[in-house]
Amino acid sequence: MYTLIRSNRKTIALKVLKDGTLQVKAPRQASREEIEKFIDEKSDWIAKRTAQAVSAQDFEIADGSWLRVLGVDIPVLAVPDGHFEFKRAVKLNHSVITIPTGADPKTVKAEIVKMYRELAEDVILKRAAWYETVMDLHPSKVRINNAGGRWGSCSSKKSVNFSWRLIMADGKAIDSVVIHELAHIKYMNHSKDFWHLVEQFCPDYKVQRKKLNRLSEKLMGENWDV
Repeated sequence: MYTLIRSNRKTIALKVLKDGTLQVKAPRQASREEIEKFIDEKSDWIAKRTAQAVSAQDFEIADGSWLRVLGVDIPVLAVPDGHFEFKRAVKLNHSVITIPTGADPKTVKAEIVKMYRELAEDVILKRAAWYETVMDLHPSKVRINNAGGRWGSCSSKKSVNFSWRLIMADGKAIDSVVIHELAHIKYMNHSKDFWHLVEQFCPDYKVQRKKLNRLSEKLMGENWDV
């Protein structure tokens, strides 16, 4: 079963929603046979995404979990502490994230998201400010948001946004997204000129994009909604 949405689009697109249901977007003129054939051809992809969506619903952070921070997997340790305090070292190779023993899972997740967001506000905004100067491209605003489907965006008003989830990526990958979005201030498209500008400041952007795609796959199995 699936939900079908027809519009003036030119191609058929599939999306597995967070509850595991399949959404199909198709051109108005596409026949049911054509749609069903496309769905059948993508059956393996659908099965994988559905499994990720189902597992994401049960996603919890507990003692023994591992969380990624700036590209490094950090262990989570539950400690008998009456205060809800998350301790993290600046040197990530010696880091540990502590949570109170027996804490409510929703509260834990909310506090972890808060931790991520604060770190993103510090690290990503500083990187954006640095590249603004280097690239001589100045957005009207730079903000951290809660976007779950994209790492960053640039509006027609030159406002640049970055998802707090990007702080899970390593420094080079973060820089590639910052460069990508700032480049959109000059080119609001993905033309050859746009990619040439990106490559000037991030020669290995294709490598970084692959890393980000792998991280995106990981996050598909984790429900970070709070």
